[in-house]
Amino acid sequence: MKLVRNTGTDRVIDLLRPGLRAGRQLDVMTPAFSLFAFSEMLHEVATLVQCRLLLPPASAELAVLGSDADRAARNRLQTRWVARRLVQWVEDKAEVRRVLGAEKSVYEQVVYDSNTEATFADQLEKNLAIKVYAKLPGWFTVPTPLGSYNPDWAVLVEKDGGERLYFVVETKSGLFADELRYKERAKIECGKAHFSALAVGESPAQYIVAKDSNDLLA
Repeated sequence: MKLVRNTGTDRVIDLLRPGLRAGRQLDVMTPAFSLFAFSEMLHEVATLVQCRLLLPPASAELAVLGSDADRAARNRLQTRWVARRLVQWVEDKAEVRRVLGAEKSVYEQVVYDSNTEATFADQLEKNLAIKVYAKLPGWFTVPTPLGSYNPDWAVLVEKDGGERLYFVVETKSGLFADELRYKERAKIECGKAHFSALAVGESPAQYIVAKDSNDLLA
């Protein structure tokens, strides 16, 4: 492991530059994203095929306008120009995802796709009955006659005096059937039937639709 001071000639940008070549893809996880750091690599990142950015939750401060060390860059009066270039680059080539730190997840960070999922993950962390959970990857699918379906979460819950149930949970902002598209609703029903057919033992896996963590304990 190398400790980068990010000053003078020992900068993160200088370590990234050799790898920023035309046709490549860049994956970055960072607690901050400065306009001026972007402007330093503007020409290089423009040649990339794609960039995946993992950023802190929406409530976090990203230091978009940099720090006191960026005063010289701000004095060039190019902030609006750089901001427009950044917006265009994100629209054309970047996939931006938000992450949350986690203690109960099988991963150290939880990548979420919406505020609904962020709230759900936060509830799982705080609920004492939740022992471990995972945000399921895209390759985890449930086969149905209407096509494969990718549920959102797998959650292990302590329930009913020590019985352990493994839930595959589909997170939705609403639970009413008419709030879901017909095909999606049909796939969920097929998913329930799939897990019901596989049920073995006293605490088989269950497939449920959950609005919040309390639905797992109902």
